[in-house]
Amino acid sequence: MPEITYVSTVLGRLDVCAEVLTTDNAALWAFLNEKVARIEGVRSTETTPILKVHKLRYATPS
Repeated sequence: MPEITYVSTVLGRLDVCAEVLTTDNAALWAFLNEKVARIEGVRSTETTPILKVHKLRYATPS
């Protein structure tokens, strides 16, 4: 799934967190309903659109 840019397992209310990039809301809707919903074991999804990124760092602090 080329839309997925990041996936992690998490603790708490959710089991998996994934970052997805799509061209628009219609593409996001299609991705969720045509791809994610068909994955065995997926019971529900929660979508939180990112409005603005204030800091982005993908490095482990030394």
